[in-house]
Amino acid sequence: MKRKSFLIMCFVALASFVALSCDEKENNNEENNTNSEAIVGTWMVKQVLVNGEEMTPENMLIIMNSDGTGLLNDNGETENNGFTWTLKGDQLTITHRHGSTAYTLRQIDENEFTITGDTMPGFDQPLGEVIIDLERVR
Repeated sequence: MKRKSFLIMCFVALASFVALSCDEKENNNEENNTNSEAIVGTWMVKQVLVNGEEMTPENMLIIMNSDGTGLLNDNGETENNGFTWTLKGDQLTITHRHGSTAYTLRQIDENEFTITGDTMPGFDQPLGEVIIDLERVR
């Protein structure tokens, strides 16, 4: 009888663990979908800090499409500035002609988002602490 009770308790514990794991995955998927939807649009680069020093480019727009593609518009220049992007949890990966750049999504709402990393697209070497603030244009 004790063996049967022990097996039932193990089964209940296992079922609870699986259910909680599924809920956590569903919550993560919902959060990924919400954040992915939230960053779709056209964004103005509001501020770039590299190791605390302002390095904000003028008139730089980043267009994030819902299909995971994007375009960097650097003061009207768009040639060869296409990229793809993925968001998993708070990790935003941008793949461009120079390779891939990983960022951590620090803050997001309907009008602004902030990402952090150690480099910027187009740079081969780490630069240190990079903070990029973006503001929604459309």
